[in-house]
Amino acid sequence: MIRRPWLQAIHDALPRRGPGPLRATQRRPFSVKPDDLKPEASEKTRSRVVRITSRLPKFLQRYMTPLINAPLTHISAFLLLHELTAVVPLFGLAATFHHTNWMPPFISEGKWVSDGVEKFGNYFRKKGVAA
Repeated sequence: MIRRPWLQAIHDALPRRGPGPLRATQRRPFSVKPDDLKPEASEKTRSRVVRITSRLPKFLQRYMTPLINAPLTHISAFLLLHELTAVVPLFGLAATFHHTNWMPPFISEGKWVSDGVEKFGNYFRKKGVAA
């Protein structure tokens, strides 16, 4: 690449920097190699997982490889997403039903459900949890 002399002089005068913050690094900070923890136990587990993975169809094997390399990361991500998408909406529905004093008709038609809701409502009012 041919540069103009005045541009080359400015370029040479600028301080040299290391790799920028957006450059990819070679290390993987959140993955732990199971071989570092217990070599004899991890080798058994690793061979079992590899044996199971080899029986999967080819298009699914590429999705299992990251799970073999970093199981803790995948398990913690699954648990976090599961809690956010499964448990939190249940609490949201319960709060909505409680504060609007409404229940879906197919649930509230039963006498035993209405009695149970009334019974627990009285208990929680006594304890000061519900208004």
